[in-house]
Amino acid sequence: MRATLALAVVGLTSLTTPDGSPRYLVIPAGHVVDSGTHPCRPSLSADGGVVAFDAGAALDPADQNGRTDVYVFDRATTHVTLVSRNLSGVAARGTSRCPSLSGDGLRLVFESDASDLVDDDLPGTSDVFLLDRTTGVLRRLSTFTGADPGTSAHPAISADGRVVVFQSRPLDASPSEPTRVYRLVGGGDGIPEQLGEGHTPAVSGDGRVTAYVTSPHPGQPRVIRVVGPAGSRTVGPPDGQTAIAEAFAPALSADGAWITYVVRAGRPGASSQDDGRAQVYVERVAGGDRHLISGGTKEREGSGHSRLPSVDATGRLVVFESAATNLACGGRDRTACHKDLNLLADIFLWDRSTLQVTRVNTVTPELPWLEGGTYAAISLDGGTIAFLSRQPVSDADGRDTFDLFLTTR
Repeated sequence: MRATLALAVVGLTSLTTPDGSPRYLVIPAGHVVDSGTHPCRPSLSADGGVVAFDAGAALDPADQNGRTDVYVFDRATTHVTLVSRNLSGVAARGTSRCPSLSGDGLRLVFESDASDLVDDDLPGTSDVFLLDRTTGVLRRLSTFTGADPGTSAHPAISADGRVVVFQSRPLDASPSEPTRVYRLVGGGDGIPEQLGEGHTPAVSGDGRVTAYVTSPHPGQPRVIRVVGPAGSRTVGPPDGQTAIAEAFAPALSADGAWITYVVRAGRPGASSQDDGRAQVYVERVAGGDRHLISGGTKEREGSGHSRLPSVDATGRLVVFESAATNLACGGRDRTACHKDLNLLADIFLWDRSTLQVTRVNTVTPELPWLEGGTYAAISLDGGTIAFLSRQPVSDADGRDTFDLFLTTR
């Protein structure tokens, strides 16, 4: 029987504006990105009231493994729950990461190489797990016939909690073989459907549409395959770039009608340093309506790399990370940039109804944001944005780690 999940209250901090009003709630996630172990983006419930994230810091006394673990934060109670516990109730002996929450915040999937989360697991393998937070029952999903459970990763769960997608290599596949994308319907029972070769899948909120990165033929640039009730189609670079660019990092709206993704262009024979800047697009899955969102109101390309988009339920709002300095400037109106002088990647919000881009990680023009932001996510209702940053929370904050920042619009 799994031990009861204990709750802990961590040292939360509110970062305020100069007038004293709260702007950000900060959770000390304690990620050291320079260590080579990169975090995953946080995941939000539909209303932003529950946040799942991985953390390098020990936010619970039971977390003594010195590894990255998965936590859930309830904004109503300010409690933090350690999710990646073993059968004895302490942090599992391994790294757990990349959580994805259902819309009600009650179901959670994540990946882990720990061998003591459930019985009969093997050490040194990466598996996908599903936690029902109402019952405390944890299941290992990647145990089906035809797939190698030791290579399963990058899970995502639909907002209705009904569908889980993830990547895994086929059983007995060599390390050089590409991973496949699998789709599992139901509460973890049954055998997942194999959708095709690819990786880093995304699923719509209603579970009907899946998108993943793939390559049509070996050696060709990557594109995104979108699979749904109406069939499948390929989403890729704009016309004129298809032979020299690739697309990746898909995210889908709740009904699967809109998809956002990244395009990185290049030139034949160019080195990686000469490759074009990565840009973020959003388009209607049915086709015919595409926007370059990392280019501002005039849809010109941003001056720096942009990546990791996250979209709300309707496809109207997209948050993304960008090192560009010309996105929210409003032409020559430099005050609209909110003094974007940190020369680092920041978090931006694009609104399809206005075609405007605004910067998220800034307090006020009088109190500039000195550190960058990364790994952003937006709730389905568009009201809450989460991201990681090393921004100091006070004058006494000398830590050089990435913490989790939450803000409401």
